Amino acid sequence: MKLKERHHVQDLKEIFGMKKKVDRVQPAGYSTQNGTSSARVSKLEDSSVEDVQGGAIWDVFWREDVPKLRDYLNKHFREFRHIHCSPVPRVVDPIHNQSFSLTLDHKSKLKAEYGIEPWIFVQKLGAVLIPAGCPYQ
Repeated sequence: MKLKERHHVQDLKEIFGMKKKVDRVQPAGYSTQNGTSSARVSKLEDSSVEDVQGGAIWDVFWREDVPKLRDYLNKHFREFRHIHCSPVPRVVDPIHNQSFSLTLDHKSKLKAEYGIEPWIFVQKLGAVLIPAGCPYQ
């Protein structure tokens, strides 16, 4: 059994009290390669993607989306993991605690449920300035 499948089964058991495996729905914007793994389908063409050699990927949310993001994290906090993959028992302020990192699945759910998505970019050499009040990861 692959590691992701084991984590999914563990999540079902701990979060929802379920022991059987549930088929996962492929989120919009993703494609299946070789029938097993999924990769992000990029909207960008070859022009800007080819020259990227590496860097830090940033997700920055709009200041206006903070209440919706906070509501989403408070609603779904049981789906996240803390140290040593242990469930998060409770949360005081999900944004300022800085204990959550949104996966691609969570970003897809966030867009579907609340209609918000982060501005995503790759930092190469140089600094990044995040506007005040904008959550980021």
